[in-house]
Amino acid sequence: PGAGFSAAPDSEHGKDFFSVDGDAGAFALFIEEWLARHERTNSPIYFAAESYGTIRAPALMDALYGGPFASTKMLTALSFSGVLFLGTAFTTAATILQQPPCEESVRTLLSAAATTACHHPGRFPSPEAAADEAWAFAPRYLEAPFKGSTLPEAERKAVAETVSRFTCIPAEKLLAQGLRYKMDEYRKSVLPGEEVGAYDGRYRMAGSAVPGSVPFPGMTDTIADDPAMGRYCPSFSGGMAELKKAFNLPAKPYPLINLAVNSAWQYASSHPALGSLENAVRRSPDLKFFFGTGLYDLVTVAGNVRYTLAQSAIPMDRVTVREYRSGHMPYLGEETAAALASDIRAFIR
Repeated sequence: PGAGFSAAPDSEHGKDFFSVDGDAGAFALFIEEWLARHERTNSPIYFAAESYGTIRAPALMDALYGGPFASTKMLTALSFSGVLFLGTAFTTAATILQQPPCEESVRTLLSAAATTACHHPGRFPSPEAAADEAWAFAPRYLEAPFKGSTLPEAERKAVAETVSRFTCIPAEKLLAQGLRYKMDEYRKSVLPGEEVGAYDGRYRMAGSAVPGSVPFPGMTDTIADDPAMGRYCPSFSGGMAELKKAFNLPAKPYPLINLAVNSAWQYASSHPALGSLENAVRRSPDLKFFFGTGLYDLVTVAGNVRYTLAQSAIPMDRVTVREYRSGHMPYLGEETAAALASDIRAFIR
């Protein structure tokens, strides 16, 4: 409530929804009511979550199943046939919570960096090849900063040169920074004098955003001035204006994002996202997950999905992973939208 068409009933109760658990409880009650009213409780239940919604989704699953730790304080025992995740953010929760990223998450950024380095023709055979080559190198890369000054000089230089090939950041700079880099630094290094989009590395803008804009929690650049978001958000806004006319909806503004809500939001949850998914799989032997990620997404990167699933207790035969030549939203662009639609249909069938 507070973004899009939704609003709290009054300002006094708005804060009740501004948390992971409060939000999950509100959505769970709505879904339970809808299923009961339409006599669909015994139908196969699927839901899709995108971006920050992928952090909300596991808490919502807990709320809908219920129990003593559910935000609804009820046991309703609703389970799912499948859950679809796009632009998975719970694998990058350290960024959302403004905590320093762990070494593993920094390494998994490498595949997204290598993919976007395809701005330079001939550097890699294809975006998929770039991502796979960087992923294969990541374990060696992880070991190098861990060893620090005990790593032989020749090996340090070799690692720096390889990472430079993936990121376009000079090897000398990487050596001076202990072989580490930040994604915003990378986005300004790929193309001299330009910045590539965080949400879609194929987009580019000249120069950098003027300092002083209000940042999104955990990110250094603004959403509005991101080279990707800054270009396609006006299309979303215009599209919602047409939707209002088509469905005779109230003539009120449609805020795509409400940063006041973001700043008031309580990100801590009693439901760790991955743990909630693992519990759900344990309870429901037929539950399956679909992860769709964009190879050019520099925020919720494909490598983080690969890494998280490799560390999880979720059997891989219960998981479908698809990586698209897209940014944060694989349904943008006719080719990837068609591929995504086909993959979702196959998953549900």
